[in-house]
Amino acid sequence: MDVKEAKQRALRLMREKGMDLTLIKTYQAIKHYPSWAERDDFNEKWNIGLGDISGEEVTLEVGYLKDCCRLTVAEIDGVKFKIGGFAKFDVMPDGSSLDMEAVALYVDGKCVIAALYSRNGVDAILPSDFRLSSVEEFHQSAVAEQVLQSVSNLIDRWQAKKKVASHESDVAKYEGKFSFGDE
Repeated sequence: MDVKEAKQRALRLMREKGMDLTLIKTYQAIKHYPSWAERDDFNEKWNIGLGDISGEEVTLEVGYLKDCCRLTVAEIDGVKFKIGGFAKFDVMPDGSSLDMEAVALYVDGKCVIAALYSRNGVDAILPSDFRLSSVEEFHQSAVAEQVLQSVSNLIDRWQAKKKVASHESDVAKYEGKFSFGDE
């Protein structure tokens, strides 16, 4: 299999398994954890349930993009993983813009996925704002898939819990503050 075929197969496989969304979702949700973990209220207010959180400075090269970044190092279900990336904004010689996000996932110290995403605007923050455009390294791994799915599930539960708490707070805050005379 040549490189072009391998990259297309990895791209197709990641999309079919939903790993394109879980990879960017995981990265976006926890990319600031190394610095946030230094806060006294981090575990109570922000940690989705990961353990042994730290950071690691690296020079990350994903495809034709290279930059210094800080990987988030964490543990879930007894598995140590690292995830990191960086954004690149540039103007091409033809005047078009290049908005890319590079993301890499490491499991047990080995890079298992390195991918490039195109961004739908510079303020992209939701996983749906990103589109997997190229897979630059891919080593199929049930452990990597499980890490991504487990973190994604923790993110979903944490967001749902925060949404309920916010709603309950709003209900209490606005109790008795509205009446329309037709009730």
